[in-house]
Amino acid sequence: MKLLTNSKRTTRYLIRVSAFAVLIVFQLTLVAPVFALDQFDTDAINFGWSQWEPGGRIQCNKDPEVDVSTLVGSDDAERGFNYLVGKGLPPFQAAGIMGNMQAESGIQPQRLQGTPSGTVTLAEDVPRGQSAKAYGLVQWDPAHKMIDPTKAAGKDPNDLGVQLEFLWEQLTTGSESGAGKLLMATTTVDEAAEVFLRKYERPKYPDATVDFRKSAARQMLAQYGGGSPSGATSLNVSGCPASDTGSGPSGYQNPFRDINNLTPARIDQGVDYNGTGPVYAIGRATVIDVTLNSGWPGDGNGSGGTWISYQLLDGPAKGKFVFFAEDCVGPPGDTGNLPIAVGQNIDSSTIICHMYNGQTAIEIGWAEPGHTQRALAHPYYSCNGMSTMLGQNFSDLLKSLGSTPGVIQTSCPGSPATPASQPLPPGWPTW
Repeated sequence: MKLLTNSKRTTRYLIRVSAFAVLIVFQLTLVAPVFALDQFDTDAINFGWSQWEPGGRIQCNKDPEVDVSTLVGSDDAERGFNYLVGKGLPPFQAAGIMGNMQAESGIQPQRLQGTPSGTVTLAEDVPRGQSAKAYGLVQWDPAHKMIDPTKAAGKDPNDLGVQLEFLWEQLTTGSESGAGKLLMATTTVDEAAEVFLRKYERPKYPDATVDFRKSAARQMLAQYGGGSPSGATSLNVSGCPASDTGSGPSGYQNPFRDINNLTPARIDQGVDYNGTGPVYAIGRATVIDVTLNSGWPGDGNGSGGTWISYQLLDGPAKGKFVFFAEDCVGPPGDTGNLPIAVGQNIDSSTIICHMYNGQTAIEIGWAEPGHTQRALAHPYYSCNGMSTMLGQNFSDLLKSLGSTPGVIQTSCPGSPATPASQPLPPGWPTW
């Protein structure tokens, strides 16, 4: 009987301990943070892009240095605009931020919330606690979210350049990197102004000032967007500065400079490549055709065969048409919409689409004029995979810009056609 009683006691003890352990695990499960992937993260996984890690933090290997002690410009508005373009933002995105600064502070780094324009309040005099107010270029609220870490870093929070630097760090590697990603995916000045308003500033009533901010941004772009300061570097859509631009003697730039694991494939009508990341135009051009689901091959992973063509506006190939086709989609978070439009003027800092490793790779080369969605080498393409002279010519261009050239294929069986036997059109540029 005593042994049986001890056994019952032991059993009851083990049941209680087990129940307690289950309760602890259940409670931990309830309080543990659930990490949700947003559309950017999902696209990064699906398409193999590596600029993001889950949670939206931008991973940049380097950042263009801009000396905040020697900002260029006739006033704080121009100096701020030039700083942002110098960090790599396209002018329209820089203008979008500056339009918001105009609405927030009148672009006055020492302006305290509620004070008239022109009133200077030193950072040291900004109130804390219940009297705390917003402060600075973008009206950081509370003010000491900018002031305290800036002072701790040994910098002066009253300074224009220091505040710009703090803002840039927030947008690229700090607490506002999610807003930074969305800003850097915009394609127009109005969109940039509104995204910065709604995703970074986040006022209680955004609709009340959105039109003013857009108007101010357009004015900034018109006034300061005619050129960018020397040393300006293009950004890819992740907000990471572009690597070596690969500018060649032609004045064009390497469109694959930010592609991860770029792998050349065959030369046929154009040149085939695999890899992941943003693709740029090679130079100044006008967009002729943008079709996400064209008749070109595609594995259906968001595109089904993209076709993009543009006409070059300058350089040795001025007037010639370039195409980019197959496995390329829109920006992360919006892969079903390509980031350019027909009639848009673009340049070598413009992202035209985003490559992913599909089953058909991508193809780039010389296009027929107009909207035929055909390569210029199409009449010479007598069998699948055959290298054409126009394809070889475009491969040579890419090589001159620092990219890896494509791979020459043998001629068709029973056909005398080889790349060397197909003459280029008269006066065609060589590289």
